[in-house]
Amino acid sequence: MPRDLRELEQLEKKLSGKQKSAVSIQSIIISAGLLLISFLYTLISVIIVLAFLIISVPVHIFLFFRKLITGKAVFENKYIFGKKAEKTKISYFNITNSLLRSLALFYYVILLFQYRLRKVFPE
Repeated sequence: MPRDLRELEQLEKKLSGKQKSAVSIQSIIISAGLLLISFLYTLISVIIVLAFLIISVPVHIFLFFRKLITGKAVFENKYIFGKKAEKTKISYFNITNSLLRSLALFYYVILLFQYRLRKVFPE
């Protein structure tokens, strides 16, 4: 049984409307997922930075007062050689505990992470 042209046009409108709604639902789900991932990334970054600050700031204050009283340096510098034999200065806290000593390296980790991000996602 052949259908007339109007029925075919109505059927086409119905089908195209369903496809558009499926695409829009799919795009909403994808954008919500990306927003959630972005939020979680920011939340994890803030938690890491706050944990670092809660631990390292009191150590830094303690070392500052030690510097005022005894004259001992707050940081101990070491030099390492990187790519193309470039000399880089790394600063550690001047204490014997290796975990607290390496807290000063957090700054270098942030710089390295930003460098890697710029390399992967150039502007």
